[in-house]
Order: sequence, then structure tokens, then C-alpha cells
Amino acid sequence: MAAATGLAAPSPSDAPPSRSFLPGSQLPPKVRKVSGRREDVAVHYAISPAEDDAVIRQRLLTRTTTTRGEPPLKKLLKKFITFANEVEKDADNIMECEKLFKSFLQELSTFELPLLKTKAVINANRREQDNFQELQAELNRQILQVSIRWLDWFKLT
Repeated sequence: MAAATGLAAPSPSDAPPSRSFLPGSQLPPKVRKVSGRREDVAVHYAISPAEDDAVIRQRLLTRTTTTRGEPPLKKLLKKFITFANEVEKDADNIMECEKLFKSFLQELSTFELPLLKTKAVINANRREQDNFQELQAELNRQILQVSIRWLDWFKLT
């Protein structure tokens, strides 16, 4: 009929955006309320949601999530280089070396704390994923049982 009228059938991309936000679906559209009515607003992201995970992973690995000062890894590296350069000098500088060593250890412990927190979050997320996989397996098992019951019921009727 569409060919007879000269109109093409609507494609899936012509369909209105889905309002559901389920895993695997696209982000919901932004909605703006104007004098009691809703309007969909076009959303423009600097990066796509697919690239978002890669950016977050890179920031966690390099610890560049700070908004002020130098990144922690860069500060740690500077402290280590300063300490190593002072140790290599031939002068009698034991007090200065001890001071730089303590400063380096303090920076190292400051750097280590967020890493330990991140590790704890990762472990908690893995446990949660395992729990969800077990729950999904149980739900699939129950769905299969109900499907079998329905098939058996239809066979009997």
C-alpha cells in the first residue's frame, strides 16, 4: 500500500525516542517543562556514552581526576626524582636525603589511598555483578518453568 500511495513506510529511526532507560538502550532525551507542557530537547554530548567508559577508565588508571593542582602521579614522580637526584650527589647531605625521603613516602601514601579505595569499589562492583548474574540465571530458570507450564496447559486444552 505504501508503494501505491508513493509514501515510504516509516523507518525505525523515524519513531519517537524511547523513554525507557534500560541497559543497552540509549540515554533518555532531555525533557524541559514549559508552562505545564513537556518538550523534548535535543541532547548534544561532547563524547558518546560508549566512549564515556574508556575516558573514566583512563582517568582512574592515571589518577587525573583532580580539578586543582598537579595530578597525583606527576607530584609523586617529582618527589621521587628530587629524592633520587639528592641521593646521587656526592656531598654529605644525609639530613636533606632523609627529609626528601619522608616527603616521598608521604606522597606515596597519599597516592596509595585513592588506589585502595578504587580497588575496594571495583571488588564491590564485581561482587554485585556476580549477584546479578545469579539473579538473572534464577529468573531465566523461572521463566523457562512458566513457559513449560503454559505449553503443557495449551496442549491439554
